Amino acid sequence: LPRGQDQGMHRRAQEQEALEAKEFQIQAAGGAVELVITGGYEVKSIKINKDIIDPEDSSMLEDALMIAFNEGVKKIQVESEKISAGLTSGMGIPGF
Repeated sequence: LPRGQDQGMHRRAQEQEALEAKEFQIQAAGGAVELVITGGYEVKSIKINKDIIDPEDSSMLEDALMIAFNEGVKKIQVESEKISAGLTSGMGIPGF
């Protein structure tokens, strides 16, 4: 590989490692559910306010967890796209 591309790939690997270690904190249901997820898609913690727990109807809690997780995934994807865009912009790759 040409030197510039080799450096770009090394930088991409470093950026990816940093992203995987980064933690994203997401709240749903007005803060009743809090999720911490890493850029490597590892859930580090889930905190649930007891007021959102209804033994007769779990759908509200289920929805809040789904929303929090999906928001976390979106944040990770946005960060990953920023890294990719920043690295490819100087590499002369068509379309970037």
